[in-house]
Amino acid sequence: MLAKQGGDPPGKLQLAAAVSNADMLIRNASVSIELLDSSI
Repeated sequence: MLAKQGGDPPGKLQLAAAVSNADMLIRNASVSIELLDSSI
């Protein structure tokens, strides 16, 4: 993932990074919700 692909425009790489960041945030949020549910 860290390797730069020469053919891709920078915007495409930024979009991919934003999507993976959003995916990580969603996973963290769902884990937090599960922890809250189990503690109630």
